[in-house]
Amino acid sequence: MPRLAVSVAALVGWAGAAFAGPVPPAAAPAPGVLIAQVDDSDLKDEETLNELMVEEYDKDAWSMGSAIGLSLIPGAGYGLVYAEKKAQSVVPFLVSAVGYGLGAAYLLGVFDETSKQVCLHVRDGKVPLDECEIGGRAGDNQQIDGRSEDMNTPYFATKADYTRGVQGEDFDGKDTGVLILGATYAATTILGAVWAAMTVADHNDRLKKDIESTAQAPSPTFRPVIGGDRSGGLMGFAVDF
Repeated sequence: MPRLAVSVAALVGWAGAAFAGPVPPAAAPAPGVLIAQVDDSDLKDEETLNELMVEEYDKDAWSMGSAIGLSLIPGAGYGLVYAEKKAQSVVPFLVSAVGYGLGAAYLLGVFDETSKQVCLHVRDGKVPLDECEIGGRAGDNQQIDGRSEDMNTPYFATKADYTRGVQGEDFDGKDTGVLILGATYAATTILGAVWAAMTVADHNDRLKKDIESTAQAPSPTFRPVIGGDRSGGLMGFAVDF
């Protein structure tokens, strides 16, 4: 739409003549207000307010995809580091270290165990396995059992004091290790991803509100003020906030 431009020089000349005092009609300056059409076709390429707001938001907003994607890396705290929460990222990193360390220990057989046969004496507890066999073995069962109460009773008479048993259990920690590693990854990844996503969402929401608040804030406007009477004239600008 065409804009109108008013010759300021003409207005200033008119105002100056007015301030100089009354003049005869014949000496009054001729009207010098010039009106011209100004081509505003160049304005069609200017960005709208909404476009400027979107551009400002995109410049400072954090990426939700990056925060969640980084949380998928073992350790799960990298998404929080991206969201500028380095102190909070220690939590998933620490939980990951403990879980992965324990799982690796099970995989490496640190907690593996194998059962074995043992001989238990009624009073002395665990004794050499051979002592459970002496009492029932021909020839040897005539030997004196040094563990007997009178220290003079042969093994065949004290064989009831010995019991064969099993100590420990067969345990292979590989399956347990895999389970712990998987559970650790799942738990820490969920923790890190949700925490990072909430942080990013909060940051982007505050950023959007700040931009909208700034865009909606009133800006000063200027309007010309022109007046005059028989004694003089006035020209200036009024500022509205």
